[in-house]
Amino acid sequence: MIQRIQSLFLAISVGISIATFMVPFGEKMDYEGKTYALTLIGNNSQDSNYELILVNILILLVAVAAIFNFKKRALQMKLCRLGSLLSIALLVLAFYASETLVGEGKVFYQLGTYLNALQPVLFFVARRFIHKDDLLVKSADRIR
Repeated sequence: MIQRIQSLFLAISVGISIATFMVPFGEKMDYEGKTYALTLIGNNSQDSNYELILVNILILLVAVAAIFNFKKRALQMKLCRLGSLLSIALLVLAFYASETLVGEGKVFYQLGTYLNALQPVLFFVARRFIHKDDLLVKSADRIR
């Protein structure tokens, strides 16, 4: 059902994906003192972040699909696994994009990176609760 605890974890993951569009991933300061921010929308660097945007939208869609496929627990667990892998990929891409933002300099990771580090954990915990529900339903069917 939608009111289960795993839906709450998946809804938090949706909220993180939406918030990721508004908060910066990182900031790089070159040796001259100029800073460049890495955000998904409206960054001040010349590089485009289409890969980050695409992966973030995929995570958002996977989390929403997992919330509304509550009757198909096997599919829901697969979607959680996929969401976890995609969120790890987004984190790796964010680290890479932060490091290659401009030439040499020091990178400061911002709130977007830390929020995205929380997403694989949320997908993992949601999958655990879905698995527990699946075992509970199977045991109830066995009793009947």
